[in-house]
Amino acid sequence: SAIHNGNRATLLEKLKSLSAPKGRYIYQFTVEQTLSETLHQAFKAAKSAGRNDRAYCRVNAASALLYVGSSTDLHSRIKQHLGFGNKGTYAMQLCHWLPELEGALNIQAWRFAQNVDNSVIQAIEDGLWALNRPMFGRQGAR
Repeated sequence: SAIHNGNRATLLEKLKSLSAPKGRYIYQFTVEQTLSETLHQAFKAAKSAGRNDRAYCRVNAASALLYVGSSTDLHSRIKQHLGFGNKGTYAMQLCHWLPELEGALNIQAWRFAQNVDNSVIQAIEDGLWALNRPMFGRQGAR
């Protein structure tokens, strides 16, 4: 409900207070399994219609794991996935298609030391992707 109901400013303020220092992160978005098919259908409809002229990420099979990704600016990337970023950035764009329903959107993030090689971070991200098959996005580096 925080994404809907005109609460954008409040949600962005909460995200700001939770914003992590710049670093190297792997993150994932999850929901309850019971919501996955409803969300899958809603996203596919929004993407095929080009709703709000947004750059929607790739859609895969329905899953409780919505997305796995990595970023050096976690705060900015989460905003993009929530739909509060540039419309041309490929992301989930949640606020532009998310149906009004009860449930929690969980975001987990892991921060890595600067001396961890990028190939190690990519291998971990790819492993999470391969094990869990997220509903959105693609496996591998951009």
